[in-house]
Amino acid sequence: MVDFFAPFSLDGGSGLADMSVCCNVWRNCKHFNLDTNTVKRVHLQRNKIAHSDSLTLTQKETDDVFDCLMDLVKDKDAKCYINQNECINELANLRRRDDVLVILHELQNESNYTKDNVKTIMNILDEQQEERRKTAECRKRAERFWNTLFICFFVFIVPCLAFACGIYNGSDKDTKVYTFNNCISEEFVSPFYQDLPLLGYMENHEYLVGRQWLFEEIRTELDYGDKKALILTADMGYGKSAIFKQIICASEDASALWIKHHVIAFHACWFDVRSTRSPARFVRRLAGFLMTRLPGFKDVFHTLVPKQGLIYETTKCNEDIEACFDQSILLPLDKM
Repeated sequence: MVDFFAPFSLDGGSGLADMSVCCNVWRNCKHFNLDTNTVKRVHLQRNKIAHSDSLTLTQKETDDVFDCLMDLVKDKDAKCYINQNECINELANLRRRDDVLVILHELQNESNYTKDNVKTIMNILDEQQEERRKTAECRKRAERFWNTLFICFFVFIVPCLAFACGIYNGSDKDTKVYTFNNCISEEFVSPFYQDLPLLGYMENHEYLVGRQWLFEEIRTELDYGDKKALILTADMGYGKSAIFKQIICASEDASALWIKHHVIAFHACWFDVRSTRSPARFVRRLAGFLMTRLPGFKDVFHTLVPKQGLIYETTKCNEDIEACFDQSILLPLDKM
């Protein structure tokens, strides 16, 4: 009866031990003919007690409870289910004694204990939720960081290798390579001066031992394959930075020397150096390298890019990086 006539699922709850459930059954099941107003008053008194913060009653409130319960057990339909006289006498005895107050005080103490426990549990859950939030945020930051490194270290280098392979036809005779301790020079003055050299950040990275197979595979893919670009990705500690350094600082007997000869421009990002992660800085460095190291690019650039071009204003370039890259890099290369 409860499962069918109660307006909500109990999920193993109190069932008929709860007066609210009983009142719902009495109202909804036509088998019962209890007085509607009496049932309504009982339900109302039950809710007043159940929803009270203090679980205490004034004398008037106590009288109201007993009056509506007395009307309920005296209902003419109730005699079909209970011994009315016995129930009336029991209610009268309870009304004369202090048992009700004792019970209510016990309930109040239990309620306060429960509320304290609930508060403690909620605090623990809040702390756990905050820890999970912080952990998720750290994980997202780490993912963004490593994804940025993967892309910046290699996606920025290798398209330049592709440009070199396509434009130079495998020859470096027309390329003026500036070296400093065997590294490709970062110095350029056009269209503006170099303002953030990056080689200094590579000092802590040692040269790789071995890995000739990797540089041979890169050369094979770029020199003999039909690919226009090559992306290398790896997890932390696998040697991305070391590979980057070995390419741009290769000595005459190094396995990466062939690749170094075909590098026109390079850029690297560090998660804790904000300027290196600026899209506009990448475009400006790339333009500076191309003007210095790629014959003919400078003239085409100045022909196509006006003095008010996006590349000359860092903020505007960052805000519309696609247009800045197209205007300053892709269109001049396409023109060539």
